[in-house]
Amino acid sequence: MGKIVMARVDEHVIQGQLATRWCRNLNCSLIVVVNDQIAQDKKTQGILEMTIPDDLPVLYYSFSKAVVKLPRLLKKDERILLITENLEDMVKLAKIGLPIPTLNMGIPKTNKVDYYTCDWDDFNSDEQWFLHEIKRLSVPINFNNMPTS
Repeated sequence: MGKIVMARVDEHVIQGQLATRWCRNLNCSLIVVVNDQIAQDKKTQGILEMTIPDDLPVLYYSFSKAVVKLPRLLKKDERILLITENLEDMVKLAKIGLPIPTLNMGIPKTNKVDYYTCDWDDFNSDEQWFLHEIKRLSVPINFNNMPTS
């Protein structure tokens, strides 16, 4: 039986530390990116995959396709890192009942002070509302930029 090992919201979607640190630390077998625009843009997909090892597959789904495909993937023996570009999409995925064990927040682009850390105050009021929604759905949130173990 597969599982989502971590969900991440990151405006950069996929970048080097995700591939070199998070995926190794979590022993991921698959990355799933849920984003309507990226799912249709092969050029952007190619750029994002430049940082990912060749043996780590990445799937790109529109939100509507993710609703159908993710439950099927969870029936396979996959360790999935689930990524969205924004909190709204992650909240929607949690609300349809996807088993999200923890949400890791990437550093928002609005954080001009410190690229290495972020906390609640780095998010605008809309983002904070979505963070409250995720917490209300009993999904733990962390702001770790790098894995702690």
